[in-house]
Amino acid sequence: MSAISAAAYPQLMSAVTDSEKIVYLCGAGASMSVGAHELSWTKWLLAGKEYLMAAEQSELEQRIGNWTTEELIDAATYLLAGLKATGKYQDFMDRTIASVHPVNKIFVEALQMIWRAGDLITTTNYDMVIEESVGNPGISYTTPADILSVIRGKSPNRVIHLHGRYDKENGVCSSDARSCVYRLRQQGNDDRHARRSHGYG
Repeated sequence: MSAISAAAYPQLMSAVTDSEKIVYLCGAGASMSVGAHELSWTKWLLAGKEYLMAAEQSELEQRIGNWTTEELIDAATYLLAGLKATGKYQDFMDRTIASVHPVNKIFVEALQMIWRAGDLITTTNYDMVIEESVGNPGISYTTPADILSVIRGKSPNRVIHLHGRYDKENGVCSSDARSCVYRLRQQGNDDRHARRSHGYG
C-alpha cells in the first residue's frame, strides 16, 4: 500500500494537531496484551479457513498471497462475505473476536490511566477489549462525524475503531483504513462547506 501524504487531509490534520497532547501507541498490540490471547490478524484468517469448503480454502489462500496489507484486506473481505452467505459468520466471530476479554490487570489499569487523562485511543481491531477495559463505548469509521466530534473535544471520549467493530448486537463493519480516511476527509469537507454557507469559521 503506497503512503498517503497527511497534507491531503487538512481538516483531519487540523483536528488532530490542535490537540494539546497526543500519545501514539502504534502497533502496540494492546488488544493481544490486555486479553492475553494470540488472535492476530493472520491467525484470525486461518481460523476462518476451517469454515470453508476445499475450493473456497484454496481461493482464500490465493487471496492471502504474500500476506501484504492489500492481500489481507482482500482475503478478509472474501472470508466474511462467504461466511455470511453460508450462515456461519456469527459462529466464527463469536468463537474468535467476541471470545476475547480483558484479563491482564496491569495493562487494564494502564489503559484506564490513559483514558482518564483524556487521551484518544484508536484501534484497527474488531474486538471490544479496550472498551471493556476503560468502561466506555466505542464508535466506528461508519460515523465519521462522531469521530471528528470526539477528536475536536465536542463529544465525550470514545474508543475509535478505524476498521469496524464486532459485538453480538451490531455485528462488524469490515473495511480498510483508506475508507476511514476518505469518510473523515469527506466529513471535514462537508463541515467546511457548512461553515462557509452559514458565514462562520
